Amino acid sequence: MNALELTLGGLRFPHLLYHFVLPFSNWEYAEVCFSESFESLSAGLQKALWFLGRVPAGHHRTDNLSAATFKGEQRREFNESYLALMRHYGMNPTKNQPGKSNENGDVEQAHYRVKERIDQALLLRGSRDFTGRVEYDEFLRKNFCAKNLGRSKRLEEELAVMKPLPAYRLNDYREYKVPVCPWSTIHVAHNTYSAPSRLIRYEVTARLYADRVEIYFAGQRVAEMERLRGQGKAKIDYRHVIGSLVRKPGAFENYRYREEMFPTTVFRQAYDQLLRDDPRHASRRYLEILEWAAMNSESSMEQSLRELLDAGEEVDFRRLVEMSECPVEKPLDVNIPLPNMQAYDELLEEVVV
Repeated sequence: MNALELTLGGLRFPHLLYHFVLPFSNWEYAEVCFSESFESLSAGLQKALWFLGRVPAGHHRTDNLSAATFKGEQRREFNESYLALMRHYGMNPTKNQPGKSNENGDVEQAHYRVKERIDQALLLRGSRDFTGRVEYDEFLRKNFCAKNLGRSKRLEEELAVMKPLPAYRLNDYREYKVPVCPWSTIHVAHNTYSAPSRLIRYEVTARLYADRVEIYFAGQRVAEMERLRGQGKAKIDYRHVIGSLVRKPGAFENYRYREEMFPTTVFRQAYDQLLRDDPRHASRRYLEILEWAAMNSESSMEQSLRELLDAGEEVDFRRLVEMSECPVEKPLDVNIPLPNMQAYDELLEEVVV
């Protein structure tokens, strides 16, 4: 889908589509996803089945993606998570032979036609930019519903031989029990995420969804972040780690995730100025500013920093707090023109006549 160059609010929107197809009627369903993970496969398949309202009585065929298979001694085998999903819905899992996409030719052709069809719809729309996910999802829904209208007769034949849905859906996430490291981080699926510093050395539960990670402690959700794609990456929320950093400000200069500690460019500019003015105490002074932003208002602190930097003044913490707590409101320049009284006289004359 990246070749279509879609944007949300002017920003590039890299993504994939989970695409479900019934071979007899060619009825299809699609769901936005961001990786070929098992969570994306599970969420997409279950949403398609529950939207359809029935379950195919035969096979569910997929290619050899790692979400469903792993490399065995002689060939790729289905993983247990995928097999459990198939057992829950009573479907028989099958897959193509590696490099033999023609074995699933009807579906592969449908994948190709979807991209072509969406591209044509975007050309007719006149823009590839959407205000957000809601508008884009609605665009996809209308596109697929319009295409499925001509397949209703054959779909009815398919539905007649399908099975009812099970009593409930499976969870669309995997759970991990992980400890919070001394730097307020956890490691989930080969990536690093931050956790509130008060949970350091405690064990938390991380729920890994297709698009996000949720962190739970004592049954309560304490954090939620976007899921990272790939491996060896980090997602750090400065609000989570600021508590541990202020206790050891000397470590900030060489902190592994230091770049994540600048919420906006203005904060980075403030830190650079502190380094120029007082390099010995720059880290401690900046962390004081960041801690206040985390505990009170990031936007207010950002505005105060911008005003001091623009004025060329020293980045002083007490002055910043004073400015942030008592922001100066600029008076509105309101110009209300005097009404034309002659117009009222004319209206009265018309009424009298």
